[in-house]
Amino acid sequence: MSLPISIEPLPIPTIVICAHNEQDYIGRTIGLIQETGLNVHIIVVNDGSTDRTSEIAKTKTNVEVIDLPRNVGKANAFFAGLRFALKNKPSCIVTLDADMLTVPKNDLNELIRRAETSSKQVKMFVASIHERGNQFPTRDWSGIRSFSIVAAYKLLTSPLKKFPKGYGLEQFLNSWFRIQNLFTYKDRLENTGFQARAPCAKIDVKTQEKHMNRLGFNSKYETELFKRVFRYPRRI
Repeated sequence: MSLPISIEPLPIPTIVICAHNEQDYIGRTIGLIQETGLNVHIIVVNDGSTDRTSEIAKTKTNVEVIDLPRNVGKANAFFAGLRFALKNKPSCIVTLDADMLTVPKNDLNELIRRAETSSKQVKMFVASIHERGNQFPTRDWSGIRSFSIVAAYKLLTSPLKKFPKGYGLEQFLNSWFRIQNLFTYKDRLENTGFQARAPCAKIDVKTQEKHMNRLGFNSKYETELFKRVFRYPRRI
């Protein structure tokens, strides 16, 4: 008598979307991803929204929603989504903004391909994004990223993951990977078709500097992170 053979499904990419009060865009973003026809798992992290963000996301098929009880900031929402995503053993992790205007299939597939083919390396890939109202594409501050599975686990177990203090996720990720020589120009996807709503109105350089200093994004930020990285050499 032959025993039944159990075949586990192959891992697929997981897309994590952090959303706070994005009821006008979250449904569209999910729809754009699903229209690509790519086989992906979508997780929406509702970061304490006070509008219908969670309700709308839950009406979509094949989407899981994590409801955080209060607004904890994008960094904390990202790590909550990462922790949840890794339970399903994905092939890689991709992050998209909640207010996407376009999600090109080829560009999304390329982000996924690079992360999956780097599964045994600590790698992050960043795609440029055009934000409505901005003349030039956003690069280093882009929220459109993919992570190899090894990188995802290292980030989740890193003692430095609380460093962003809720906000400034992209700055933290750039510094975390760059300090350890894990992020180079080759890891950027330029001239992509990703488009999103512009996050804020244009501000002058002095106002921007003041805003970044208030959040701690100055030369001291990376210096302090550098020290902490080498304070935990085995658990970066």
